[in-house]
Amino acid sequence: MDTVLIHRLVDAVQRSLDAAGHAGFRLSYAEGSWFDSRRLFDYLDLAFERAISYAPCVLCFEDLDSLFNNVPLSHFLNKLDGLAPLEGVLVLATTNHPGELDEALTNRPSRFDRVFEIGNPGPAERRAYLGRQMGGAFDERVVEWTDGLSFAQVKEVWVTACLEAIHGGLAAPTLESAHRAARRLTGHRDAVRREFSGPVGFHIRRENG
Repeated sequence: MDTVLIHRLVDAVQRSLDAAGHAGFRLSYAEGSWFDSRRLFDYLDLAFERAISYAPCVLCFEDLDSLFNNVPLSHFLNKLDGLAPLEGVLVLATTNHPGELDEALTNRPSRFDRVFEIGNPGPAERRAYLGRQMGGAFDERVVEWTDGLSFAQVKEVWVTACLEAIHGGLAAPTLESAHRAARRLTGHRDAVRREFSGPVGFHIRRENG
Protein backbone atom coordinates (compact mmCIF):
# COMPACT_ATOMS: atom_id res chain seq x y z
CA MET A 1 0.00 0.00 0.00
CA ASP A 2 1.34 3.42 -0.91
CA THR A 3 2.43 5.67 1.94
CA VAL A 4 0.45 8.53 0.38
CA LEU A 5 -2.73 6.47 0.63
CA ILE A 6 -1.99 5.66 4.27
CA HIS A 7 -1.76 9.34 5.11
CA ARG A 8 -4.97 10.06 3.21
CA LEU A 9 -6.72 7.33 5.16
CA VAL A 10 -5.46 8.81 8.41
CA ASP A 11 -6.64 12.25 7.26
CA ALA A 12 -10.11 10.82 6.68
CA VAL A 13 -10.11 9.32 10.19
CA GLN A 14 -8.94 12.68 11.55
CA ARG A 15 -11.81 14.52 9.88
CA SER A 16 -14.30 12.03 11.31
CA LEU A 17 -12.88 12.46 14.80
CA ASP A 18 -12.83 16.24 14.48
CA ALA A 19 -16.48 16.19 13.46
CA ALA A 20 -17.22 14.11 16.56
CA GLY A 21 -15.37 16.60 18.76
CA HIS A 22 -12.17 14.57 19.24
CA ALA A 23 -9.35 16.89 18.20
CA GLY A 24 -5.60 16.43 18.65
CA PHE A 25 -5.41 13.14 16.79
CA ARG A 26 -1.86 11.94 15.92
CA LEU A 27 -0.18 9.40 13.64
CA SER A 28 2.62 7.09 14.77
CA TYR A 29 4.19 5.35 11.79
CA ALA A 30 6.53 2.37 11.54
CA GLU A 31 7.73 0.28 8.62
CA GLY A 32 8.41 -3.40 9.17
CA SER A 33 11.88 -3.26 7.64
CA TRP A 34 12.94 -0.59 10.17
CA PHE A 35 13.07 -3.11 12.99
CA ASP A 36 16.71 -4.10 13.50
CA SER A 37 17.12 -7.68 14.74
CA ARG A 38 19.61 -6.50 17.37
CA ARG A 39 16.99 -4.42 19.20
CA LEU A 40 13.77 -5.76 17.77
CA PHE A 41 11.86 -6.06 21.04
CA ASP A 42 12.89 -2.56 22.14
CA TYR A 43 11.79 -0.98 18.86
CA LEU A 44 8.44 -2.73 18.80
CA ASP A 45 7.73 -1.95 22.45
CA LEU A 46 8.69 1.68 21.85
CA ALA A 47 6.29 1.94 18.90
CA PHE A 48 3.37 0.82 21.07
CA GLU A 49 4.46 2.91 24.06
CA ARG A 50 4.64 6.06 21.97
CA ALA A 51 1.24 5.41 20.43
CA ILE A 52 -0.28 4.99 23.90
CA SER A 53 1.33 8.23 25.09
CA TYR A 54 0.02 10.06 21.99
CA ALA A 55 -3.55 8.76 22.31
CA PRO A 56 -5.82 9.39 20.56
CA CYS A 57 -3.49 8.03 17.92
CA VAL A 58 -3.24 5.81 14.85
CA LEU A 59 -0.34 3.35 15.05
CA CYS A 60 0.42 2.26 11.50
CA PHE A 61 2.71 -0.60 10.49
CA GLU A 62 3.57 -0.52 6.81
CA ASP A 63 4.66 -3.78 5.13
CA LEU A 64 3.66 -5.78 8.18
CA ASP A 65 4.84 -9.06 6.64
CA SER A 66 8.47 -7.85 6.68
CA LEU A 67 8.24 -7.14 10.42
CA PHE A 68 8.25 -10.86 11.17
CA ASN A 69 11.65 -11.33 9.58
CA ASN A 70 12.99 -10.03 12.89
CA VAL A 71 10.16 -9.88 15.43
CA PRO A 72 8.48 -13.09 16.67
CA LEU A 73 4.79 -13.15 15.87
CA SER A 74 3.98 -14.07 19.47
CA HIS A 75 5.52 -10.84 20.81
CA PHE A 76 3.52 -8.72 18.36
CA LEU A 77 0.32 -10.59 19.26
CA ASN A 78 0.94 -9.96 22.96
CA LYS A 79 1.07 -6.24 22.21
CA LEU A 80 -2.16 -6.35 20.22
CA ASP A 81 -3.96 -8.45 22.81
CA GLY A 82 -3.51 -5.79 25.42
CA LEU A 83 -0.92 -6.82 28.01
CA ALA A 84 -0.64 -3.05 28.09
CA PRO A 85 -3.93 -1.18 27.49
CA LEU A 86 -4.35 0.30 23.99
CA GLU A 87 -7.22 2.64 24.79
CA GLY A 88 -7.42 5.42 22.22
CA VAL A 89 -5.02 3.67 19.81
CA LEU A 90 -6.21 2.54 16.39
CA VAL A 91 -3.77 0.00 14.93
CA LEU A 92 -3.50 -0.12 11.14
CA ALA A 93 -1.27 -2.41 9.11
CA THR A 94 -0.55 -2.74 5.41
CA THR A 95 0.96 -5.45 3.28
CA ASN A 96 1.48 -6.20 -0.38
CA HIS A 97 1.57 -9.93 0.42
CA PRO A 98 -1.50 -10.81 2.52
CA GLY A 99 -0.94 -14.51 1.88
CA GLU A 100 2.26 -14.30 3.90
CA LEU A 101 0.46 -13.24 7.08
CA ASP A 102 -0.46 -15.77 9.73
CA GLU A 103 -4.18 -16.41 10.29
CA ALA A 104 -3.63 -15.39 13.91
CA LEU A 105 -3.50 -11.86 12.48
CA THR A 106 -5.96 -11.99 9.62
CA ASN A 107 -8.69 -14.23 11.02
CA ARG A 108 -8.94 -13.27 14.69
CA PRO A 109 -11.40 -10.69 16.04
CA SER A 110 -10.05 -7.87 18.23
CA ARG A 111 -6.68 -7.90 16.49
CA PHE A 112 -7.48 -6.57 13.04
CA ASP A 113 -11.25 -6.32 12.89
CA ARG A 114 -11.47 -4.99 9.35
CA VAL A 115 -9.56 -6.14 6.27
CA PHE A 116 -9.69 -4.02 3.11
CA GLU A 117 -8.20 -4.85 -0.27
CA ILE A 118 -7.13 -1.65 -2.04
CA GLY A 119 -6.45 -2.25 -5.68
CA ASN A 120 -4.95 -0.02 -8.34
CA PRO A 121 -6.74 3.27 -9.03
CA GLY A 122 -9.51 3.07 -11.60
CA PRO A 123 -10.09 5.51 -14.47
CA ALA A 124 -12.03 7.97 -12.31
CA GLU A 125 -9.27 8.15 -9.68
CA ARG A 126 -6.51 8.48 -12.28
CA ARG A 127 -8.47 11.16 -14.13
CA ALA A 128 -9.05 13.15 -10.95
CA TYR A 129 -5.41 12.96 -9.83
CA LEU A 130 -3.73 13.55 -13.17
CA GLY A 131 -6.22 16.24 -14.19
CA ARG A 132 -5.48 18.14 -11.00
CA GLN A 133 -1.72 17.73 -11.33
CA MET A 134 -1.32 18.30 -15.07
CA GLY A 135 -3.74 21.18 -15.43
CA GLY A 136 -3.87 22.44 -19.01
CA ALA A 137 -1.52 19.70 -20.23
CA PHE A 138 -4.00 16.99 -19.23
CA ASP A 139 -5.45 14.85 -21.97
CA GLU A 140 -7.90 11.96 -21.59
CA ARG A 141 -5.34 9.68 -23.26
CA VAL A 142 -3.11 9.79 -20.19
CA VAL A 143 -5.86 7.97 -18.28
CA GLU A 144 -5.63 5.15 -20.81
CA TRP A 145 -1.83 5.12 -20.75
CA THR A 146 -1.75 4.62 -16.99
CA ASP A 147 -4.24 1.74 -16.92
CA GLY A 148 -3.10 -0.99 -14.54
CA LEU A 149 -0.55 1.16 -12.71
CA SER A 150 -0.52 1.55 -8.94
CA PHE A 151 -1.08 4.94 -7.38
CA ALA A 152 2.68 5.25 -6.74
CA GLN A 153 3.34 4.55 -10.42
CA VAL A 154 0.71 7.06 -11.55
CA LYS A 155 2.37 9.62 -9.32
CA GLU A 156 5.74 8.67 -10.86
CA VAL A 157 4.35 9.49 -14.30
CA TRP A 158 3.63 13.01 -13.09
CA VAL A 159 6.97 13.40 -11.26
CA THR A 160 8.95 12.15 -14.25
CA ALA A 161 7.12 14.55 -16.55
CA CYS A 162 7.99 17.39 -14.16
CA LEU A 163 11.66 16.41 -14.10
CA GLU A 164 11.77 16.30 -17.89
CA ALA A 165 10.29 19.77 -18.00
CA ILE A 166 12.91 21.07 -15.55
CA HIS A 167 15.78 19.55 -17.49
CA GLY A 168 14.33 20.82 -20.75
CA GLY A 169 13.88 24.36 -19.46
CA LEU A 170 10.10 24.18 -19.91
CA ALA A 171 7.59 26.09 -17.84
CA ALA A 172 5.39 23.02 -17.28
CA PRO A 173 5.31 19.26 -17.96
CA THR A 174 4.09 18.14 -21.35
CA LEU A 175 1.71 15.41 -22.42
CA GLU A 176 4.53 13.81 -24.43
CA SER A 177 6.77 13.46 -21.38
CA ALA A 178 3.89 11.90 -19.42
CA HIS A 179 3.38 9.44 -22.28
CA ARG A 180 7.05 8.45 -22.23
CA ALA A 181 6.97 7.92 -18.48
CA ALA A 182 3.81 5.82 -18.67
CA ARG A 183 5.25 3.66 -21.45
CA ARG A 184 8.41 3.08 -19.42
CA LEU A 185 6.47 2.05 -16.33
CA THR A 186 4.00 -0.19 -18.13
CA GLY A 187 6.87 -1.76 -20.06
CA HIS A 188 8.72 -2.50 -16.84
CA ARG A 189 5.56 -3.94 -15.28
CA ASP A 190 4.92 -6.21 -18.25
CA ALA A 191 8.54 -7.41 -18.28
CA VAL A 192 8.34 -8.31 -14.60
CA ARG A 193 5.09 -10.19 -15.16
CA ARG A 194 6.72 -12.25 -17.90
CA GLU A 195 9.75 -13.08 -15.78
CA PHE A 196 8.10 -13.82 -12.45
CA SER A 197 5.07 -15.97 -11.82
CA GLY A 198 4.81 -15.16 -8.09
CA PRO A 199 4.76 -11.94 -6.04
CA VAL A 200 7.41 -9.39 -6.86
CA GLY A 201 9.61 -8.25 -3.99
CA PHE A 202 11.09 -9.96 -0.96
CA HIS A 203 9.42 -13.31 -0.41
CA ILE A 204 9.22 -14.64 3.14
CA ARG A 205 9.56 -18.38 3.42
CA ARG A 206 8.31 -20.04 6.59
CA GLU A 207 10.01 -23.17 7.78
CA ASN A 208 7.99 -25.81 9.58
CA GLY A 209 9.01 -26.36 13.17
